[in-house]
Amino acid sequence: NLVPTAYTLPLWVSGYILLLDAMDCGMDVAYGMGEDEEMEDNSSGSDHQIGGDDYQGGNSGGRDPRGNWDDETEVNSGGGDLSTSEGSAILEPYEGMEFDSEEAAKKFYNAYARRMGFSVRIGSTSRSVQDRSIIGRYFVCSKEGFRQKKAGDDEDKVLKRKRLITREGCKAKLAVRKNSIGKWIVRIFIKEHNHAMMTPSTVQYLRSHKRLSSAAQSLNDTQMAVGVRANLMMSFLRLEAGRSSNVGFIERDCKNYVTTVRQRTLGKGDAQAVLDYFKRMQARNPTFFYAIQVDEEEHMTNFFWVDGRSRMAYDHFGDVVTFDTTYKTNKYKMPFAPFAGLNHHRQTVLFGCALLLDESESSFVWLFTTWLEAMCGRHPTAIITNQDPAIEAALARVFPNSRHRLCMWHILRKVPEKLSHVYHAHKSFKDEFYRCIHNTETIDEFEESWGFLVDRYDLREHEWIQSLYDIRHRW
Repeated sequence: NLVPTAYTLPLWVSGYILLLDAMDCGMDVAYGMGEDEEMEDNSSGSDHQIGGDDYQGGNSGGRDPRGNWDDETEVNSGGGDLSTSEGSAILEPYEGMEFDSEEAAKKFYNAYARRMGFSVRIGSTSRSVQDRSIIGRYFVCSKEGFRQKKAGDDEDKVLKRKRLITREGCKAKLAVRKNSIGKWIVRIFIKEHNHAMMTPSTVQYLRSHKRLSSAAQSLNDTQMAVGVRANLMMSFLRLEAGRSSNVGFIERDCKNYVTTVRQRTLGKGDAQAVLDYFKRMQARNPTFFYAIQVDEEEHMTNFFWVDGRSRMAYDHFGDVVTFDTTYKTNKYKMPFAPFAGLNHHRQTVLFGCALLLDESESSFVWLFTTWLEAMCGRHPTAIITNQDPAIEAALARVFPNSRHRLCMWHILRKVPEKLSHVYHAHKSFKDEFYRCIHNTETIDEFEESWGFLVDRYDLREHEWIQSLYDIRHRW
């Protein structure tokens, strides 16, 4: 078996992640380049979307050659409004407009895009031949260009999930160029789009405009400190806001924020300490296997390791595997995710461990694929996990032939929260519900007991109870 080394693995993992995230798009020929510059096409890699945590709004720093409007114009990142102190109409970019920095131009155009109803990403970049500094930038509509077919794609190949068409060849863009005194001048502005604009109520969900407010970040920090998961954070925020559309972001944004905070907490020294430990363990025992996933910025995000004894145990007792992400480490609040099973003495045995900063579907796909490699490609007959959409989607991709079952302990922990109006009002409900789950031995007996329970406590139309019943074959 090929055991990746500490030297080659991060490079391989990085290439793997970049390959997964690579997106092709078309681009136009950039505005005229001189001999002292070269064009860098950003379209062949991951989308460089504008916005996110670094988009805080504030003064755009723009200047009008026909008059200084720095003190009169406000860019509001919350609502995306561009208005003057005198209440005049929205200020539109135009050729010749001057900005103090590239960042100021980016924020201005993104705020303009939010007001108009479209999303922005970075197109191509011009760099100086002398010092490689950026001297020109294209900001384009997110629907610019077309997705190019990747090598090896087959039109007749049946895809499990069809990707949405997000590129429509839109020509709208803003091109800025740095002049000799360090100012950034608008050289090209194309206003017209070839697609419909988003409404004010939905524009907040476009990628370049999604961001957590300071209040939401503070609340997430508090809840994360006590180990609350992102989906529960979103449930609370939806409850506070009245409905999902009032929150201003989705659960994925909440998870991304949690990941960013964890990365800041796990400093370079901590990550290096983990890597050094893995190196020492592999030097002592060549059968020790480890892998580290990194993001597009080469930051370590997820860790997996398994020793030789655990790999051998899996050969004998790996028919049924449990995978649990509900454990949290004390300092970093990172999920500790062990793979485990039972031996012939009904004792727990470990089949590998992981620390996860990012709990996205792609991270779980990487983790399951890496774990499968460590176990010589042998799939488990059955795997038991907690109920998580990202885990379920990843399992379907990596272990399509393994039986996936949900851990009842995790499901039953939700009963006091999901059925609080019944759970706390009727003392007998808990015992009756648990008897229905654990003490019924036949299908008919269970169905009869379940029907009696939901009718007695008027739960037949309850959404969570119905969803639980629908997946009863996976308990």
